[in-house]
Amino acid sequence: LFPIGKLVSYFPLTSVPTKPPKFGHLKAITTPTCDYQERNGTFKKLPPSPWTDHFHSVSVNVSEIDALRKEIDELKPEVKKRLVFSQRINSTKKRILMIYLLVTLGL
Repeated sequence: LFPIGKLVSYFPLTSVPTKPPKFGHLKAITTPTCDYQERNGTFKKLPPSPWTDHFHSVSVNVSEIDALRKEIDELKPEVKKRLVFSQRINSTKKRILMIYLLVTLGL
């Protein structure tokens, strides 16, 4: 048995489910189901991608990075204070979402 919710979405939950998860049966098969081209072995040759998996060059503006670092350092005490005061929030869900947002922001 595999939770159907896992098959539908890989994004974080934005609401707490009130019902227990539904389970569905998964069946292993020996031949994969696929479209017509895959069954007949005819594939369209794709051109090579213009994108690569690494940078050839990158320009770095040190003053801009220093300004961003300074802004982040100024925000950290405020974020810490809000996180400490979030203990007053009754909803565990709201606290988890706040922590998730802070991690997403890199703070």
